[in-house]
Amino acid sequence: MATYSGLERQFAEFLGRAPDILRFAARGTAGQVSSEGTFRVGYLRPSGAISLYRPDWVAVQRDLDGKIINWAIETKGRGGEGVEEVDAAMQDWCRRMAAATGGVWKYIRVDQAEFKDDFESFRAMVFEIVATEMFRKRGQRGTLSDAEFVQWRDDGRP
Repeated sequence: MATYSGLERQFAEFLGRAPDILRFAARGTAGQVSSEGTFRVGYLRPSGAISLYRPDWVAVQRDLDGKIINWAIETKGRGGEGVEEVDAAMQDWCRRMAAATGGVWKYIRVDQAEFKDDFESFRAMVFEIVATEMFRKRGQRGTLSDAEFVQWRDDGRP
């Protein structure tokens, strides 16, 4: 599998052994992927320039209740300009894709600082990332309930 970095290689190995991941694919390096037919989402950079974003990964997960979740995933070694704009564009794309297909589509950014390759499942990793972000936004520390997580999973709002 083509990967750019140690983080991506580690993440691919994690996805390969995560019991709840049915299948996944890396988008490949720029030299391996032609621009035709590539999964790209437009977004507006902070400078005002229009740009195209391609997620690092797509994955299909079967959650604990049997629900199929389609994921667009970004593995991020460092932050940078436009991260929030990409996140917002991808979340909007997932909402529109879910409405168009009737399926569940989610986007998640996996920052290197948050990723541990010893999570027991993809769901466990997502649960921790979502809980950390939600409590950071609330200015709190705590534990996310399963009900809050399922609500986030299903409609994007805790």
